[in-house]
Amino acid sequence: MEAKNKCLDCSSDLPKPKTNPRLYCDKCRRERLLLSKRQSNAKWWNNTDQKEFNKKRRIVYQTVKNTPELKSARNEKLRQQRKEIRLEIIKQYGNKCDCCQETNIEFLAIDHINGGGGIQRKEMKNHLNFYRWIIKNNFPDILRVLCHNCNMAFGFFGYCPHQK
Repeated sequence: MEAKNKCLDCSSDLPKPKTNPRLYCDKCRRERLLLSKRQSNAKWWNNTDQKEFNKKRRIVYQTVKNTPELKSARNEKLRQQRKEIRLEIIKQYGNKCDCCQETNIEFLAIDHINGGGGIQRKEMKNHLNFYRWIIKNNFPDILRVLCHNCNMAFGFFGYCPHQK
């Protein structure tokens, strides 16, 4: 009678080998393989050579990412996104100047009714963040749409010549 091979880890019976005898069952072999992969990955990622490699890879990525073609495509996408959000906001606030009823989109601006737009603009850092804030806060009543002429008049004189 032939002695059966047993797994060295779990002591389960192993199938009769066709060529080379096995030391571990399929389940234990998978666990050992995963463990060895994890250990080798941990060694690899903690290795100083790997850190240098990652540093060089980041530099290459930054160089490729900032090519003029990719920058211009990214800027164009942001410009288009900002334009679409701006149109949505202007439509939500009535699509015309509250003072003179100007409807040309290129002439319209978003105005803070009680002032303070400069402070908020500095906090938001850019127009897109400001537009996202408006949408997130459900189009607050502290804002309105004015044409650039009326907006500048309110800023400089405190009133608009259209209201005289």
